[in-house]
This record gives sequence, structure tokens and C-alpha cells, in this order.
Amino acid sequence: MTGRKSWADALRGRLKPIYSFAQDLQNLVDIGNAPLPRISPKTMRHFAKPTFGTADTSRGCPFACSFCTIINVQGRKMRERSPESIAELLRLNYREHGVSFYFFTDDNFARKKLWRETFEEIIKIRREGIKISFMMQVDLARKPKDFVRLAAEAGCTQVFIGMESVNPQNLKAEGKGQNHVGEYQNIIKEWHDAGVVVHTGYIIGLPFDTKEQVPQDIHYLMDVIQPDQASFFMLTPLPGSHDHREMKKRGEWMDPDFNKRDSFHATIKHPNMTAGEWTQAYTDAWKMFYSKENMIKILSRWNHNPKVYWNLMSVFFWYKNAALIEKEHPMIAGFFRLKDRLARRSGFAVDPLPVHLWKRSKEVFQLFISWAKFFKEMEEVWLQTRKKSEKEERWLEEAQRIQGEIWQALKIAEWQKAYSDAKATLPARAKALLDPFEELSSKILLTRRDLNAFLRQWDGLQGRLQELRLHLTREGEAARVWLDEMARIHRGIRMGSRIQEWQEAYARLRHSLPSKYRLLHARFDALSNRALYSREPLDRFWANTLDQLKRMRIWNIDLGKLTAAV
Repeated sequence: MTGRKSWADALRGRLKPIYSFAQDLQNLVDIGNAPLPRISPKTMRHFAKPTFGTADTSRGCPFACSFCTIINVQGRKMRERSPESIAELLRLNYREHGVSFYFFTDDNFARKKLWRETFEEIIKIRREGIKISFMMQVDLARKPKDFVRLAAEAGCTQVFIGMESVNPQNLKAEGKGQNHVGEYQNIIKEWHDAGVVVHTGYIIGLPFDTKEQVPQDIHYLMDVIQPDQASFFMLTPLPGSHDHREMKKRGEWMDPDFNKRDSFHATIKHPNMTAGEWTQAYTDAWKMFYSKENMIKILSRWNHNPKVYWNLMSVFFWYKNAALIEKEHPMIAGFFRLKDRLARRSGFAVDPLPVHLWKRSKEVFQLFISWAKFFKEMEEVWLQTRKKSEKEERWLEEAQRIQGEIWQALKIAEWQKAYSDAKATLPARAKALLDPFEELSSKILLTRRDLNAFLRQWDGLQGRLQELRLHLTREGEAARVWLDEMARIHRGIRMGSRIQEWQEAYARLRHSLPSKYRLLHARFDALSNRALYSREPLDRFWANTLDQLKRMRIWNIDLGKLTAAV
């Protein structure tokens, strides 16, 4: 009634200073038969994906997380639309506007009473040939039987989970006792087994966070919990939340600039971190999760599913570009910001056109440089995670087995480790002679000719070691210890007639050799005894070449290394 009364008062010109909606929140209007939102084609043209839509099939959340404002807007009592009306909306939007993907904005889809019936209606639609898919938000506490299976069958491709923290003390402090960290891993694995991507929301700056603890928690999130995507936020006392109300009562400082109350800025005094430390911890969380290594790990889990793989790849482009290049939160950023010279906040002067163009040109130039580096990084991610053809997989498996035997017989992993350990202390003369060892030890042998060339190079390396022993005996203890270690490894090598066995094995492999273009960036990792795809050797060559050019030492550029790199 309060809503109707306020409108009536407004029409009569008798508005009161304050209206309380508390009673209305206790007796919220049933939305089961409320009108469904209609899509505006004019509005949809402004979006990058006009086939994407949103819908709320229910409202409310039974929990009382202290940082949350949704429960004070939509209430804690669950109300929902009928499954039939939802199905009607999906069919209508598909027929009239081609909308095939939805973000169901329900704060907690798993708490719907009619979740099963809703999924079954969507499954019927899919069986009609209307391939609807969607993402939704769920919690980590409710685990109804068949929920995950039916969600995947209905077309769920991604779930957003408000994980917030992996620290139980933080969860308790923020009233999120329904989350149990020990259950996270199994819950996410269940979604993964159903082919559904998991996107977690994570808050930096909860009461028990410290600058030392946050990186440890993010490592635990990546290595143990293993979500596919993460969105990070800084704890912010949003007006309407329990946190804001209690801080107001205690008279604690909150940044008065509401432009910063976006969950991406430090707007309160943290008990364990300065504002700078807190902001750095937040930035580092993005860097850690969207590091090349973690993206490779995530995509490697999904390269059996091309649709999910490429969806995640596009998300990584979007998220890393936004968070670490454009310096904006991905949820409010695109790929290229259009800056209108005249669109200035009140109080800021409008730059003359030449000044604006000069500033913008510098920004765009720097952005393009960052993009060039970023695309190279993502190419490396793709090379190391892409799905190989069956022929390529079979060939690599056999070549890897043979090469693994060769590397084991020659103790290359031991050589590599000893060289890496001693490299910093070796004299320049030793490093100059042995640097080719790194390229040699990572080379993939494709044919018998490659094997014979490798063995000749290997014999040459042994000669270099003998030469070093003659010249480095007075270079100090470190050089002597390293040479003794090399000699020990060398004495343990026994090849005998095995070379002929390897040559015969490569002769058998010749007819199944895939396109050499496909194997262009294949490298062998002696320590893990497996083949991988990487252009890092090529990148190292160009970086070293550029360094030599800057120093005007053209004679130090070794084009032979370019051949080895490719």
C-alpha cells in the first residue's frame, strides 16, 4: 500500500519527507501473474550481442549477508513467476527478436520452489528446436537433487556463484555462514562434470584480509577450488546494507564521494591494510587469476569442449583487457572507449580540438602497444591449450614416447637442471659455449634426419665440455663443482645399440607425420618429459636481437638461433 499511497500523495502535491516500505517488504506483491518485460528492438541495437537478453524468473534471497543491498530492495521472501509464463516469454522473444541467450538475474535461482518445473519447460522449448541457453546465479549452500543435471540439460552454460572468500573467518564476519569452504571444490567439480562453466564473485578487503593473506587465498582459489572465471570487488558499504547502517551508527569514516562507491575503490579504513595496500591487493588478485599460467590451466581443462573453450577464450580477452589494460572493471567495460571531447563532467574544462586529439592519440598509441603484447600472450595461451587433431595426437604420443626414451637415456633433464642451477654463477665464456644447449634440449625430433642431426650436435656439446674443463679449472669453486656434476652425469650415459632402435622407430613414424606447419611451435619439456606448443623460444630470439641492436652489437646476433627457434 505504501507505494500506491506515495503516488497518490505525489499527484495531490502532498508528498511526505519519508515513506517506510518495511511493511510492504513483509507482504510483497506476488509476481506470478505480473506482466512480463518486453524487449525493445531499438534498445537492443545498441548492444554488441542483440541475441542476448535478461529475465528475472524470481525475486528475493533468504540470506542476510551484511554487505548486500538486494535483500532490502527485493526482500528475503522468495516470489517467482510461473514456469508457463517464463516459457511464453522465451518463445516470444526468440520468435520476434531472435533472442537465444539469457542472463537470469534471479539473485538465487537454486532457492526457487519451482526450479524443476522451470527447467522442464525450457527443456521442452529446446526439444522444439529453439536452442535457448542461459547463465544464472546460485549459492553454495543449497544442493537439491538433480538441480545441476537439469540445469545443464535446460541449456545452462555458466553459473555465477557469490563465493566472496575462501577464509572462514571472513565469511562468518560478513554473515555468510551458509558458505562452507570445505565444500567448494566438490560443488564446482559437479558443475564442471555437467559441462557448465563456474564464475565466482570474490571480495577483497573483508575484515580478516591482509596484504600477505590475500595472495595466499587467491592461490588457493586457483589451485584447489578451480573456478573458470572470477570477478573481484573491494568491500564497499553500499547504502541500504547492514555494513553501511552499522558503520553509520559507529560514526566510522566513509568516503563522501559517491562516484567511488562502485566496489572498485577503497572507501573505508581497512583494519589491516592501508588504502594503497588494499588497492594493490585488489589489482594483484586480477593479475594472478588472469595470468598466462592460470589461463592455460583453465583452458586445458576445457579443450575437449570447443564451445566452452572458445567462450572462455573470448571472456579472457574481455576480462584481462578491461581489468589490466583499460584499468576498468570488466562488468562496466568494453574493448575500446570512445571519448567525446564535449562529454565532460560539470566543473571540468573542455579541451580545444588540437589538445584533445593530441592527448587521445597518445592514449590510443599506448593502448595499441599494450594490445600487441596482449595478443602475443594470448597466442601463447592458445598454442599451449589448443585441441590437436586425432592424427596429430597419435603422432605426438608416439614421438613423445620415443623422445622421452632418448632424453632419459641422455639424462637431459639432469643436464638441464644442473645448467639452470649453475647458470648465474658460470663465467661468461661457459655460458657462451653452452647457451645452445637450451635450444637443443627443447627441440622436437620429427624425423630420423632430425635424430641424426641432434646426435651430432650432442657429440659436439660433449667436446665443448672437455674444452671448458681445460680452460675453467681456475675460474673458481662454482665452475669446478658444476663441471664435476656434468662429468658425473656424462659417465652415467649408456646408449650402445639404442641409437639404431630410435632410428628404426622414427622410420616407422615417417608416414604418419602431420603437417610440419601444425608442429611449427612444438617444443619438448625435458623436466616434465612431454611435448608442448610455445613460441617463447622465438620471442626470446627477437628480444635478444633487439637488445643487441640497441647496444650496437650487430656481430652478436646469431641467425642460427632463429632457425632453432622456428
